[in-house]
Amino acid sequence: KQAYIPRVYEPLYVRSLIVEGSVENIIRALEVLNGQQHPSLVYLDVDMRVLEQSPHDIHRLSLDGLLKNNAPQLRSFLSTDIPINWTLIRQLRVLSVNYRSADYLSFVFEDVISALVRCPLLEDFSIMLPPSYHLTDSAETSVSLPRLVKLSIGGSVELCMTFMRGIIDIPSVARLRASIDYPRERPPPSPTLSKALYERIGAHISQRGASELRSLAISA
Repeated sequence: KQAYIPRVYEPLYVRSLIVEGSVENIIRALEVLNGQQHPSLVYLDVDMRVLEQSPHDIHRLSLDGLLKNNAPQLRSFLSTDIPINWTLIRQLRVLSVNYRSADYLSFVFEDVISALVRCPLLEDFSIMLPPSYHLTDSAETSVSLPRLVKLSIGGSVELCMTFMRGIIDIPSVARLRASIDYPRERPPPSPTLSKALYERIGAHISQRGASELRSLAISA
């Protein structure tokens, strides 16, 4: 497939691009994307359809070249099971990150918050992490996202609480979704933690001057 990629599209004029498939096909596509300028690219979705990564694959699954220099107009970035260099995330309007396995994850909460700080006009943020992955957070770490219209968090109740606490100035009309999950080998999360999450959301929608609640979804 790699041999045909340059013939399918002209990188200078592509505005929207979806890359999906097996690990090897994704790696081949990313090698091409990282090596060419995409000055018109606005939307990028990279989806690992089959979860078959190995440590060797992880080092080859890189979007660094594209995110750093090759896509200056990128505003919507969606990825599934693709390692992300959070320091290269900036100026996005839509950011969706989904990981089904925690085997090769190494980022911390501050990495994500720092990336969000560089996206002050972010309107849609979604992050789904496996329940076995825990992000260490700091009470001092937060980001203001006053343009946000949709927030979706998935993972352990601790992770959902971390993001609900760390993302501030969310408009009262924003749609919020918290999908709580937990490893099967562990007992269900403490009702106290779940209650704290609900109270955090309640405090958001009860703030002075807030308009009526439009949309709220919590699953566990």
